[in-house]
Amino acid sequence: MKRNYLVRCGRVVAMACLLLVACLFSPGVVTAQYKDMMGGSWNNPVSASIGNIINDRIWARMRAKARARKQGGSVAATNSAAPETADAEPEPLRKSPAQIAAATRFKSTGTQLTTRDLANASGNTPEEKEQMFKIMGAALSLYETEARRLGRPNDFALALAVALAANSSVYNGTAEPSEARLLELGDAIGELFAEQNIFGATPDRQKQEMYETMVIFTMLVQAGASAARETKDAAELETYRQLAGKVLQSISGLPPEKIHFDPDAASTVGQPVIPSAPVASVAAIHAAALVKEFESNEVRANQMYAGKRLRIFGTVNSIEIDNVGKIILTFKSSISTYNHARCYFPKSQASRVATLTANQEATVEGTVRGLGGGWEGAKAFLVLENCSVP
Repeated sequence: MKRNYLVRCGRVVAMACLLLVACLFSPGVVTAQYKDMMGGSWNNPVSASIGNIINDRIWARMRAKARARKQGGSVAATNSAAPETADAEPEPLRKSPAQIAAATRFKSTGTQLTTRDLANASGNTPEEKEQMFKIMGAALSLYETEARRLGRPNDFALALAVALAANSSVYNGTAEPSEARLLELGDAIGELFAEQNIFGATPDRQKQEMYETMVIFTMLVQAGASAARETKDAAELETYRQLAGKVLQSISGLPPEKIHFDPDAASTVGQPVIPSAPVASVAAIHAAALVKEFESNEVRANQMYAGKRLRIFGTVNSIEIDNVGKIILTFKSSISTYNHARCYFPKSQASRVATLTANQEATVEGTVRGLGGGWEGAKAFLVLENCSVP
């Protein structure tokens, strides 16, 4: 979005910053409070799929767009309702602009669906809740005004592009991409959403709820970080950096340090990139979201994940040693799943597993085997083998 918009938005929600810190981010409650407010909205197969395209596809698409710019000059930002430029992609698009819009936009209810709940979760007193309700509503309205100016109302893909870029900027302490690059990133995300049918049969109301939550948290992060930088309050800036990381992890399924944007993205080596991980093939996904994938369609999930090495994260339920000496970590399930994700570790990982604690967040890597692990082979767990603590 335009810089003057971000400044204007920061001024509108500036009062929310200190209130949010006081109500939500007291030491020791950041993770718990945050999960109550946003985590539940994003622990679903949609967010798992979003994480997969970000991890595996989006950067290749953006590099292709950068090559097209380098060969044919600067590609101007375009309205997604208009025909897309032929040189924005080195090969023909698999979906038409109309199909892309249909895959990423939603029909709004005409009212804000999540603002009241988020405000109630943010404030301690009725007065604080009402103040947060007004400020969050104003921030969301400002974003939507800018989206309409760009011809992108109710566009989940653009909102996701802004959320990734803005939160990455705060988390990594880098400048944000220009408006043209944000639009380009939104276009690339939209193309992939359409090609891979990310939303599928997701109802418009659920799309709107996810969109609003993502936008509101992103605007608060931007405003809070901006205010902290102006006042040179390092402690408060670190608080918003933590929140930015939580938002990134929720919407992408990736550790926040793996998402980094070059603000100019002007060459084939200056694209939004995920820095190399120790194991380059490892993707990340929330444990509950992965379980949901298997419970929704085991055949499809086996085709997508079985035999692959994944990085999963979530809240630890238990850590134990079974009667044959195997080290087992089990993640908690969500309210929408029945099975738990169960990870088996070799003895060489004992010292690493010893650093983890039940009822706290953890991230592990493992090879997905599928549903099983119960008595006499019953499908009681989603099993990951040969696990390690990264």
